[in-house]
Amino acid sequence: MLFRRLIMNAIGVGVLAGLVMSFMQILTVNPVLLAAESFEQSSAAEQSYPASVTAAKDQAAVQEHAADGHHHSTDAWGPEEGAERNLFTLLSNVMAGIGFAALVLAVMSQLQLLGIAKISVTKGLAWGVAGFLAFFLAPGIGMPPEIPGAQSASVASRQTWWAIVVVCVSIGLLVLAYAPVKWKVLGLVSIVFPYLINIPHTEGPVFSHPDPSTVESLLALHQQFFLVSGISNFAFWIVLGTFCGWVLNRWVLPNPVQPLPEAV
Repeated sequence: MLFRRLIMNAIGVGVLAGLVMSFMQILTVNPVLLAAESFEQSSAAEQSYPASVTAAKDQAAVQEHAADGHHHSTDAWGPEEGAERNLFTLLSNVMAGIGFAALVLAVMSQLQLLGIAKISVTKGLAWGVAGFLAFFLAPGIGMPPEIPGAQSASVASRQTWWAIVVVCVSIGLLVLAYAPVKWKVLGLVSIVFPYLINIPHTEGPVFSHPDPSTVESLLALHQQFFLVSGISNFAFWIVLGTFCGWVLNRWVLPNPVQPLPEAV
């Protein structure tokens, strides 16, 4: 049964891609996050401010979170640093990998069954690059990933714009790759469209810390976070796309698909 083969192979590919991404995140991304969190939670920094300034900052933070629909308790749970945090990172990445692998394999199999494309390992690699462009780089151009302490727009507005970018860029890349020449201009329009609408941003600086040297350090971490996140995501998508292309003809669609003369 095609659906069963697709899901079983998506699990295998997703686990592999999730493991690779988790390994790279633990080595490169987590240290940046921990460094940013240390600025956010440092009691030494707070002690250097007058009590009135600290109280005003705390009150502003509470009001900002309340306005954004977030309610945090002092007893709010979070994974402990070390093994527990790494385990939850691994689980989330594996689950994301399985979901993305299922989506990619489903689209690949339909294109091949319809005779629109003939997927190979090499073309699977190209699909991985396209996935990186659509799901990380394209959204990141307008709305880079943020470290703890960065000022940002509301979660709902950011999620909405991210979804629009992913859908439009994914459709645009598929049109450019597989549609007739006369339709390819629509692919370019689809890719450009999200950047013509309002990109959610906050007014003012990214970091509002009163110490200029701390702000400079946070900005450096912010740029480093985008870089290391991009590297780990690129590795994730390369592994996912390449192995999806490999398993497609080996286990998902093991029998030759006809007709294929017009496949590109």
